[in-house]
Amino acid sequence: MTVLVFDPQSATIDAFAGEAALDQSRLNLAWIRQRFDHPPKWQPEISGEPSLFPADKNFTDASVLIALVERESGLHLLFTRRTAHLAQHPGQISFPGGQVDATDNNIIETALREAQEEIGLNKERVDVFGTLPDYFTGTGYRVTPVVAAVTSLPVLESNVNEVAEIFEVPLPI
Repeated sequence: MTVLVFDPQSATIDAFAGEAALDQSRLNLAWIRQRFDHPPKWQPEISGEPSLFPADKNFTDASVLIALVERESGLHLLFTRRTAHLAQHPGQISFPGGQVDATDNNIIETALREAQEEIGLNKERVDVFGTLPDYFTGTGYRVTPVVAAVTSLPVLESNVNEVAEIFEVPLPI
């Protein structure tokens, strides 16, 4: 069996909506933390996709951990590749995360619990900055992204029932 490993350095990066890349001086934990202290107002741009957001649809609450890892070369994002046998989103590249359990006190606890279960990331090594606006999926989930810095990243170990691969992608590509 051949295992393909994603090489972020070979990916083509294009500007989105004609906007320039983020200035390198902003790709650091201090600037990102400050941005979460004073977040901009955000309004969703829902246009042309009304079938994904029917008013009567009940979404399942979930969250993901957007883990920022500081390396000598700059900030990296931590990703997983889901195992191929999963019923929901098999083989997809994702952030660690999942749906809210009854034992979770809040959406941040959900992201931290799921990261512990999926990749062995202890919440004591995570410095949460805040959350981003919810993302509604076509499969019925309301996903809250939780952004955090990971301090002294340990060797991570994937839960083989859920995660096929753990990898990092550098932000300053």
